[in-house]
Amino acid sequence: MTKACIDIVLAAYNGEQFIEQQITSLQVSSGYEQLVARLIIVDDGSSDQTRAIIARLQQADPKIEWHSNRGPLHGPCANFNFGLSLTTADYIMLCDQDDIWHPQKIERSLQAVIGADPHQPRLVFTDKRIVDQDLNELCPSFFQLRNISRDWHHSTERLLQQNVASGCTMLFNRALLQQAMPIPPAAFMHDWWLVLVARLNGQVVFIDEALMDYRQHSSNSLGAKSHSVLYLIRHFFRHLQRFETNFWHTVEQAAALQTRFSETGVFSKTGGAEADFARLKHYTYWQRLGLFCQGKVRQHNWKGQLALLLTLLKSR
Repeated sequence: MTKACIDIVLAAYNGEQFIEQQITSLQVSSGYEQLVARLIIVDDGSSDQTRAIIARLQQADPKIEWHSNRGPLHGPCANFNFGLSLTTADYIMLCDQDDIWHPQKIERSLQAVIGADPHQPRLVFTDKRIVDQDLNELCPSFFQLRNISRDWHHSTERLLQQNVASGCTMLFNRALLQQAMPIPPAAFMHDWWLVLVARLNGQVVFIDEALMDYRQHSSNSLGAKSHSVLYLIRHFFRHLQRFETNFWHTVEQAAALQTRFSETGVFSKTGGAEADFARLKHYTYWQRLGLFCQGKVRQHNWKGQLALLLTLLKSR
């Protein structure tokens, strides 16, 4: 395919340190000139030199657009939601401001959807290499770092409870966007909502290869950190409180998904683990513990399982 059929949405916020390096990695990627229609930059109120950097880059690249998110909602999820509303291409990719794309990322991702039914939601995501702020490798694979099964996305039940598809690794078609938008306030994050809608109503494809460098630094909004047991013990209560808040947010997200797609897929059935998770807030204390004992509510490792058990024990 030689038609320009991809819009890339890049969310920016005070990105002067790395954003030019990221955009350069896109521009030198195979297929950027032929396949990318627009590079849509949505800025969430930067106060540094981000705008000046983009203005300079626009002079040499007419694909680059600048859009200011004037609210009322802000933050990564709201900013990407705004950017997605501006897209017009058949396929969309999401991009963070501080990573590095590998040269084959665009073409490899598109190849995974070409030939599929354009009316069926389809989402492709890849692995990513974890690097420090100077691009030194910390781990060759996100899945290896987090010790997560590479087939986790095959199960809607598991995806409801933990996301493994990062937005910065995704390419998806317009059929998915039409079903996923608008992303509701209850969504934990835009990328999690997108992969759930794709899993529920279409197809999710995983390319088991790191096609980008995921930069870890002090300003990451959401990172790929893996804490030691000693660290977690020292900061036990803070991490437990964060886990508890995030866990109940995932339950709210599942409930929002069930509300919108009550007649679709797993939510059209009764008694399934997916529906149980979406209704978890309405269950009794003992029902919640029962679901945990049955393995219908779970995390992917023992640390998560312990935090989940303590969260459910506290919920009486």
